[in-house]
Amino acid sequence: MPGDVILLEEGERLCADARLIEGSLELDMAALTGESAPVVRSAEALAPAASVLDAEDLVFAGTLCTAGEARAVVYATAMARPSGGSPPSRSGCTRRSARCSARSTALPG
Repeated sequence: MPGDVILLEEGERLCADARLIEGSLELDMAALTGESAPVVRSAEALAPAASVLDAEDLVFAGTLCTAGEARAVVYATAMARPSGGSPPSRSGCTRRSARCSARSTALPG
């Protein structure tokens, strides 16, 4: 659900699009970009991105976490995703904490 805070760890396939609020990850984004090398995403991202897929603090459904640990706020699920397409399988997606109401962040869209 948009607004949920999720914990992301090595070996998990992401079940929603989210903005990192703590930590950093290495992701296999081949399903979205075709890129074979993993990319690093961090809550500490400072550089502005040319596109949503390039934003260093955003992670996307269907990608695989290959290293690291982070917390993120979900901003899109299923067909509401900016990256579009069919919703990924929800297998491996675990809701780990309550809805986030204390932090308000401008999200893409």
